[in-house]
Amino acid sequence: GVNHCTILFEHLDQGVLTSVAEYSMRVNYILKNGSFDINYDDGELRFKCWLSADTIESMTDANAISQIDALMRLPYMVVGKFYAGFGEVVSGRKNPSVAFAASIGG
Repeated sequence: GVNHCTILFEHLDQGVLTSVAEYSMRVNYILKNGSFDINYDDGELRFKCWLSADTIESMTDANAISQIDALMRLPYMVVGKFYAGFGEVVSGRKNPSVAFAASIGG
């Protein structure tokens, strides 16, 4: 399979992890591909996405290349859409609910 991981923050303060986790879960709920993950031990926040080997093997070569290309672009689109909201939550300027609503245009 193919995995792609993008690190957004390496060492978030323990005091903001609960709020960041809530924002992450709100975002993850609407995502069709990929997810935001938090490592509570070191405060790392990352976005990861993947294609399974079975999925790739079932495709034609051209389709597999197209899907892998889309996989490589996905983090830029998703992180680009939600990064500002993470910043608002980490800084304490917005609570997770308000940051999420702003991120999706609500």
